[in-house]
Amino acid sequence: PAAHWRYKSGKEGGNIEWLANVRESLENPSDLSEDINSEKSKLYSEEILVFTPDGDLKSLKKEYTVLDFAFSIHTKVGETCSGAIVNGKIQPLSYELQNGDTVKILTNKNKKPNQEWLKIAKSSKTKNKIKRALKSITYNYANLGKDIIKDKLDRLKIDFSEQKVEFLADFFGAKNAIEFYHKA
Repeated sequence: PAAHWRYKSGKEGGNIEWLANVRESLENPSDLSEDINSEKSKLYSEEILVFTPDGDLKSLKKEYTVLDFAFSIHTKVGETCSGAIVNGKIQPLSYELQNGDTVKILTNKNKKPNQEWLKIAKSSKTKNKIKRALKSITYNYANLGKDIIKDKLDRLKIDFSEQKVEFLADFFGAKNAIEFYHKA
Protein backbone atom coordinates (compact mmCIF):
# COMPACT_ATOMS: atom_id res chain seq x y z
CA PRO A 1 0.00 0.00 0.00
CA ALA A 2 2.82 2.50 0.76
CA ALA A 3 4.37 1.96 -2.68
CA HIS A 4 0.96 2.51 -4.30
CA TRP A 5 0.54 5.77 -2.32
CA ARG A 6 4.02 6.91 -3.36
CA TYR A 7 3.27 6.10 -7.00
CA LYS A 8 -0.11 7.94 -6.93
CA SER A 9 1.31 11.07 -5.24
CA GLY A 10 4.08 11.42 -7.79
CA LYS A 11 6.41 12.63 -5.04
CA GLU A 12 8.93 9.98 -4.44
CA GLY A 13 11.75 11.76 -2.56
CA GLY A 14 9.86 14.21 -0.29
CA ASN A 15 7.42 11.73 1.18
CA ILE A 16 10.08 9.15 1.85
CA GLU A 17 12.09 11.77 3.75
CA TRP A 18 9.03 12.70 5.78
CA LEU A 19 8.35 9.06 6.64
CA ALA A 20 12.01 8.60 7.52
CA ASN A 21 11.80 11.60 9.88
CA VAL A 22 8.69 10.20 11.55
CA ARG A 23 10.37 6.81 11.94
CA GLU A 24 13.52 8.47 13.34
CA SER A 25 11.44 10.42 15.89
CA LEU A 26 9.63 7.29 16.99
CA GLU A 27 12.86 5.31 17.33
CA ASN A 28 14.68 8.12 19.22
CA PRO A 29 12.10 9.72 21.53
CA SER A 30 14.84 11.51 23.54
CA ASP A 31 15.59 13.77 20.55
CA LEU A 32 11.90 14.57 20.26
CA SER A 33 11.57 15.42 23.95
CA GLU A 34 14.59 17.74 23.71
CA ASP A 35 12.88 19.59 20.84
CA ILE A 36 9.63 19.81 22.79
CA ASN A 37 11.44 21.04 25.93
CA SER A 38 13.29 23.63 23.86
CA GLU A 39 10.02 24.93 22.42
CA LYS A 40 8.41 24.94 25.89
CA SER A 41 11.26 26.96 27.36
CA LYS A 42 10.97 29.51 24.54
CA LEU A 43 7.23 29.81 25.19
CA TYR A 44 7.58 30.12 28.96
CA SER A 45 10.53 32.48 28.81
CA GLU A 46 8.22 35.02 27.14
CA GLU A 47 5.61 34.76 29.91
CA ILE A 48 5.51 35.32 33.64
CA LEU A 49 3.09 34.13 36.30
CA VAL A 50 1.83 36.69 38.80
CA PHE A 51 -0.25 36.03 41.91
CA THR A 52 -3.26 38.02 43.09
CA PRO A 53 -3.61 38.59 46.86
CA ASP A 54 -6.12 35.69 46.91
CA GLY A 55 -3.48 33.36 45.43
CA ASP A 56 -4.97 33.23 41.92
CA LEU A 57 -2.46 33.05 39.08
CA LYS A 58 -2.41 35.41 36.12
CA SER A 59 -0.25 34.70 33.09
CA LEU A 60 1.26 37.83 31.53
CA LYS A 61 3.92 38.57 28.98
CA LYS A 62 7.36 39.55 30.20
CA GLU A 63 7.88 43.31 30.60
CA TYR A 64 4.22 43.94 31.48
CA THR A 65 3.70 46.62 34.11
CA VAL A 66 1.41 47.12 37.09
CA LEU A 67 -0.83 49.12 34.74
CA ASP A 68 -1.11 46.19 32.30
CA PHE A 69 -1.95 43.88 35.21
CA ALA A 70 -4.66 46.27 36.48
CA PHE A 71 -6.34 46.44 33.08
CA SER A 72 -6.11 42.65 32.73
CA ILE A 73 -8.21 42.33 35.90
CA HIS A 74 -10.93 44.75 34.74
CA THR A 75 -11.14 47.96 32.71
CA LYS A 76 -12.57 49.92 35.68
CA VAL A 77 -9.73 48.69 37.90
CA GLY A 78 -7.22 49.82 35.29
CA GLU A 79 -8.88 53.21 34.78
CA THR A 80 -8.73 53.98 38.52
CA CYS A 81 -5.36 52.36 39.24
CA SER A 82 -3.01 54.53 41.28
CA GLY A 83 -0.26 51.99 41.97
CA ALA A 84 0.20 48.57 43.52
CA ILE A 85 1.59 46.67 46.43
CA VAL A 86 4.02 44.15 44.96
CA ASN A 87 5.46 41.62 47.39
CA GLY A 88 4.56 43.93 50.28
CA LYS A 89 6.11 47.10 48.80
CA ILE A 90 4.28 50.02 47.18
CA GLN A 91 5.19 50.29 43.49
CA PRO A 92 4.29 52.82 40.76
CA LEU A 93 2.21 52.06 37.66
CA SER A 94 5.41 51.69 35.64
CA TYR A 95 6.84 48.89 37.81
CA GLU A 96 7.74 45.93 35.57
CA LEU A 97 6.34 42.72 37.05
CA GLN A 98 8.54 39.69 37.65
CA ASN A 99 7.73 35.99 37.66
CA GLY A 100 6.19 35.00 41.02
CA ASP A 101 5.26 38.53 42.16
CA THR A 102 2.18 38.91 44.36
CA VAL A 103 0.31 42.01 43.24
CA LYS A 104 -2.47 43.99 44.92
CA ILE A 105 -3.76 46.88 42.79
CA LEU A 106 -4.43 50.19 44.54
CA THR A 107 -7.30 52.22 43.13
CA ASN A 108 -8.58 55.74 43.62
CA LYS A 109 -12.03 56.74 42.34
CA ASN A 110 -10.65 60.20 41.46
CA LYS A 111 -7.82 58.77 39.33
CA LYS A 112 -8.26 58.95 35.57
CA PRO A 113 -6.09 57.76 32.66
CA ASN A 114 -3.75 60.29 31.08
CA GLN A 115 -1.44 60.42 28.04
CA GLU A 116 1.57 59.26 30.11
CA TRP A 117 -0.15 55.94 30.66
CA LEU A 118 0.26 55.14 26.96
CA LYS A 119 4.05 55.21 27.51
CA ILE A 120 3.82 52.97 30.59
CA ALA A 121 1.55 50.28 29.13
CA LYS A 122 3.22 47.47 27.17
CA SER A 123 0.11 45.55 26.08
CA SER A 124 -1.66 46.75 22.93
CA LYS A 125 -4.94 45.72 24.56
CA THR A 126 -4.19 47.97 27.54
CA LYS A 127 -3.17 50.84 25.26
CA ASN A 128 -6.45 50.55 23.34
CA LYS A 129 -8.45 50.63 26.59
CA ILE A 130 -6.52 53.74 27.71
CA LYS A 131 -7.15 55.45 24.35
CA ARG A 132 -10.88 54.71 24.65
CA ALA A 133 -10.94 56.11 28.19
CA LEU A 134 -9.05 59.25 27.10
CA LYS A 135 -11.49 59.78 24.23
CA SER A 136 -14.42 59.38 26.61
CA ILE A 137 -12.90 61.91 29.03
CA THR A 138 -12.33 64.35 26.17
CA TYR A 139 -15.94 64.05 25.02
CA ASN A 140 -17.23 64.52 28.57
CA TYR A 141 -15.19 67.71 28.95
CA ALA A 142 -16.26 68.81 25.48
CA ASN A 143 -19.93 68.43 26.45
CA LEU A 144 -19.35 70.53 29.56
CA GLY A 145 -17.52 73.11 27.43
CA LYS A 146 -20.34 73.18 24.92
CA ASP A 147 -22.80 73.97 27.71
CA ILE A 148 -20.51 76.78 28.93
CA ILE A 149 -20.24 78.27 25.41
CA LYS A 150 -24.03 78.07 24.91
CA ASP A 151 -24.56 79.79 28.25
CA LYS A 152 -22.08 82.59 27.43
CA LEU A 153 -23.60 83.18 23.99
CA ASP A 154 -27.08 83.28 25.53
CA ARG A 155 -25.92 85.95 28.02
CA LEU A 156 -24.56 87.97 25.10
CA LYS A 157 -27.86 87.43 23.27
CA ILE A 158 -26.08 85.67 20.39
CA ASP A 159 -27.70 82.66 18.74
CA PHE A 160 -25.78 79.42 19.06
CA SER A 161 -24.92 77.83 15.70
CA GLU A 162 -22.30 75.54 14.19
CA GLN A 163 -20.98 78.37 12.02
CA LYS A 164 -20.38 80.60 15.02
CA VAL A 165 -18.71 77.77 16.91
CA GLU A 166 -16.45 77.04 13.92
CA PHE A 167 -15.55 80.74 13.72
CA LEU A 168 -14.75 80.85 17.45
CA ALA A 169 -12.77 77.59 17.26
CA ASP A 170 -10.69 79.01 14.41
CA PHE A 171 -10.27 82.35 16.17
CA PHE A 172 -8.97 80.67 19.35
CA GLY A 173 -6.70 78.28 17.41
CA ALA A 174 -8.61 75.06 18.00
CA LYS A 175 -8.50 72.36 15.31
CA ASN A 176 -12.23 71.66 15.58
CA ALA A 177 -15.33 72.31 17.68
CA ILE A 178 -14.62 69.43 20.08
CA GLU A 179 -11.15 70.80 20.86
CA PHE A 180 -12.66 74.26 21.29
CA TYR A 181 -15.33 72.93 23.67
CA HIS A 182 -12.70 70.95 25.54
CA LYS A 183 -10.61 74.10 26.11
CA ALA A 184 -13.64 76.16 27.21
